[in-house]
Amino acid sequence: MTTWGRGAVLGLGTVLLWLTALLGRAWAAGPPGVDLPPLVPTDGSDRFRAYTDPGELPRLRLADGAGELPLRHTRVRARITGLVAQVEVTQTYDNPYPEPIEAVYVFPLPENSAVDDMRMVIGDREVVAEIQRRERARRTYEQARRAGHTAALLEQERTNVFTQSVANLAPGEPIDVVIRYVQDLSYDAGSYEYVFPMVVGPRYVDGAPRGGRPSGTGTKADTDRVPDASRVSPPVAGPGTRTGHDISIELRVDAGLPIRGFDVPTHAVTGGLEPDGTLALTLAEGATIPNRDFVLRYRVAGPAVRPVLLLDGDDQGGCFNLVVQPPDVDVDGLVGARELLFVVDVSGSMSGVPLAIGKAAMREAIRRLRPVDTFNIVTFAGHTGLAFDQPRPANDQWIREALAFVDGLRAGGSTEILDAVDVALSTAPGRGRHRYVFFLTDGYVAIEDEVYARTRRWIEVLAKRGQRARVFSLGVGSSPDRELLASLAKAGDGLELVLTTREEPREAVDRFYGAIDLPIWTDLEIDWGGMVVTSLHPSSPPDLFATRPAVLHGCYEGPPAAELRLRARDGARQVQAIAPARRSTVAPGVVTTLWARARVEELRRTLSIEGDRGQVDEITQLGLDHRLVTPYTSFVAVDRTRVVGKGDPARVVQPVEVPEGVDAELAGAEVARRSMEMRALASESAVYDFDDDSIDGEHAYDAPALGSRRSEREEPRTELERADAKGGGCAHRRGRDLAELGLPLLLLGLRRRRGGRRWLSRSRGPRRRSSTRPGARASRWRCPRTAPEHRPSRTPR
Repeated sequence: MTTWGRGAVLGLGTVLLWLTALLGRAWAAGPPGVDLPPLVPTDGSDRFRAYTDPGELPRLRLADGAGELPLRHTRVRARITGLVAQVEVTQTYDNPYPEPIEAVYVFPLPENSAVDDMRMVIGDREVVAEIQRRERARRTYEQARRAGHTAALLEQERTNVFTQSVANLAPGEPIDVVIRYVQDLSYDAGSYEYVFPMVVGPRYVDGAPRGGRPSGTGTKADTDRVPDASRVSPPVAGPGTRTGHDISIELRVDAGLPIRGFDVPTHAVTGGLEPDGTLALTLAEGATIPNRDFVLRYRVAGPAVRPVLLLDGDDQGGCFNLVVQPPDVDVDGLVGARELLFVVDVSGSMSGVPLAIGKAAMREAIRRLRPVDTFNIVTFAGHTGLAFDQPRPANDQWIREALAFVDGLRAGGSTEILDAVDVALSTAPGRGRHRYVFFLTDGYVAIEDEVYARTRRWIEVLAKRGQRARVFSLGVGSSPDRELLASLAKAGDGLELVLTTREEPREAVDRFYGAIDLPIWTDLEIDWGGMVVTSLHPSSPPDLFATRPAVLHGCYEGPPAAELRLRARDGARQVQAIAPARRSTVAPGVVTTLWARARVEELRRTLSIEGDRGQVDEITQLGLDHRLVTPYTSFVAVDRTRVVGKGDPARVVQPVEVPEGVDAELAGAEVARRSMEMRALASESAVYDFDDDSIDGEHAYDAPALGSRRSEREEPRTELERADAKGGGCAHRRGRDLAELGLPLLLLGLRRRRGGRRWLSRSRGPRRRSSTRPGARASRWRCPRTAPEHRPSRTPR
């Protein structure tokens, strides 16, 4: 074929891509033939559609057609007793390739889970994992991989993000990796709630790239702010495809009291109440794509949760759970004057469904304000903005203006959440008022510990001034980052709430106002009745909300008390309650495991503020002593009975589903092709190939907005340690899609091209396009990091 002919063919292909892009807009809801029901009824013309079942979606496959991806199925079996869930997760891997492979899968578990067991099952062989220090476990795994032994390694990246690596999967031989964990259930406004997260959402990664070898196999570069970004950024399946990974869930609930009713707002289920009074549920067929969190809520007959001391031990000692619940009171007059700040995430990952349901929740929350309240609205993305120059009274005029402001919100840009924390908390509340900060976000950032530390420091600064603020978080979407939500709420002495894509926004708003419309117990004191308590977590007594009990974990020596006496204040009144002692009904050792997990969490939170090496050592020892996966301890299992291959297996990084309702590219996620390259790599490279339909596209996480400026806010007070200066923002630059680039691409295609683009590199980490090759086009921008400009504050005082 002549040079001109090759160019014409390329040009014609480009035109077809152009037309495909145009048609793709009409297919935004999904491929033809797939029934996609509306997600959420909203006012106006907003309607949303998203994938709810496998349907006819094509699966991602290996590029040479050898087979599908290694992770085939996840089976979840949960047994719930009282306020504790015991869960077993089985991941089934299979190798469709004729050579041994290594599979790497980044997946979520609940943010409060205590992972205390892992086993690897190969045929009739079961290998029980050992708990080791993280570095040693990685060495053990790498040695087994190079020796040709089948091995599995489980590492914790965040409290709710884990990496499973399985080396030397033999061709055609399935392997099960069984993970077990326990967790405290949540209880809110009369309902118990169990959540199983299914997908790791795309996180915004801040900071300057560190260079060198990446720490993981993800799609983001490690940075000075997020040194493990490549470990929490798995590739995602593109629009109209699925990973081929399905999930099944089996639940049994033994509440100890008759179950009055249950609701699963996120999925279709089968089953119901059994003759013995337990609740048995199974995920229905057609709801098996792991692209949104599974949520079960249920109520029991009889009185609400009451204070109780649950013991796991004897007269020599043991551990306990102390459940503290304020009694029902009717004292609306004690709520006091309030100042509410609604902080709304309008970054790129909130585009579409998340922002739409968030705006619906905002409208409901604004209409529910009391006439004596004052309020303001803060928005954040690449920069931070305010609806009003100062908090306004909740009268008809300002409510109308606020609703109009909410209607005009649009999503796009990076997620500079620390700026929003500063704006919301750096100024004093109005005279005589308590400030309630209401963060509405999907939580897709990778700096959860920084968010906790910054929020906590501001709360302490305000307390030193004799002022009070509380931070509540409302997670929006099908799979919000619940660790970020918990970080905000715990640091801010508030509560975390979630509004899924399958719920009415009014329900989440009801839960928020249900918490702040009733008095809050403060200054909790416990009379232990002679019981010798050796450890209690949290170590500082928490504030208690009328709608949600607190669970304290502790250990004791000698005989336990028959009952405890609790005293606290709700406003100006002294209140008290009695907590009788009972034996725990969960399996022996579970309460002790939950205590160890609570101790680890408190140490980790303190570490994010103080940075004491001794806390790392104590977390590590707790993990080793109690067989817990922590940031510094991992499970590793090695089958040394045989050798598979030559010790150089090809690595396949398992992509994950896009969270339902999220635009993957606007969220900054790398999208996998429908077929993926796989080969043996001497340098432990990730073997991945990414779509190029993002040419000059709108990537919310990487490109600076021209002329943008960070929010103008008050400098942190001297009591608050100044955060490291950040650059002038990396908000997205407005890009062009394929349809807009059609003619230039056509002309480019008619030109003679030398060589061709190579899509795969030999370096370790995700296979990225290189901007240094002839003819390559950069699809990302990097913004220079400059010192932020500080100007006089315009935030409300």
